[in-house]
Amino acid sequence: MTEAQKRNNKNLHSFNDDKSKVLEFNQTLFNKIKALQAIKDKIWINDIITIVLSTCDERNLSFEFDLDNFKKELKRITSKFLENSYATCFSENNDNFLMWSHYASRHSGVCLGFELENPGLFPYIYKPRREFDYDKYKKRISEWEFQTYICWDRIKKVNYENEHPYINFFDFLPVFENEYDLDLIGLSKPWTHAFAHQLELVFSTKTAPWKYEKEWRIVCFTAHNTNLHTSLGKLRPKAIYMGEFISKGNEILITKIATDKNIELYKAQSKMSTKTNKLEFKKINITK
Repeated sequence: MTEAQKRNNKNLHSFNDDKSKVLEFNQTLFNKIKALQAIKDKIWINDIITIVLSTCDERNLSFEFDLDNFKKELKRITSKFLENSYATCFSENNDNFLMWSHYASRHSGVCLGFELENPGLFPYIYKPRREFDYDKYKKRISEWEFQTYICWDRIKKVNYENEHPYINFFDFLPVFENEYDLDLIGLSKPWTHAFAHQLELVFSTKTAPWKYEKEWRIVCFTAHNTNLHTSLGKLRPKAIYMGEFISKGNEILITKIATDKNIELYKAQSKMSTKTNKLEFKKINITK
């Protein structure tokens, strides 16, 4: 570290030790950002940087503002929340030619079909912490009883808009300031539900060109090591649809799975319907 860097760090620590100066500096930043919000719908990272740099110049601070580190810190904290955000995606249709090209390895993959028993709700497997069973313990049969529940999570229809919605970073400061609170990162505390709804809106909105996908999504925010979404794969689908160009090995494997699990099996045909321009599927008769 150079002498200039040491001197800069010393001045920075001195500034941070003066609580009144820090409070005054933060209040100035807050007021400027609020004023910008009044005239601008979207506040970008460059807007924040401009405000911070201009405030530093106005205050004639005795240290140099570390812009690179500031950008890294913003990226780190936003990434921390995004990495704890999950979206599980579905479609109303299984016969769209373009979607099979995009999402099923050019018609060589599969499509899983689920049937919702409760409209607007999707089931997932939830295994809570094991519970102590006192009666069984007394009988010396088992100290612990494991239980598995089927829970229902809200599934949202994706909105298709001309412009994708945005969230102002500044609005999320109350959450970012408590980044080490796991419940806040998961947006599970009551006062954070408004933030969760904003993020849910972003995750459940796509631009108009994607409208043909007719997509639905389950959106989840969690900081815990949960198996909520991975457990969706443990649920038995109603049907499996194989692409026209599925490999022979995969076809044999999928057929065996469908047979063992008693799942309806279909395979796409080489010709699309002349009436609807949609893929057509032939049901595969499987017997154990």
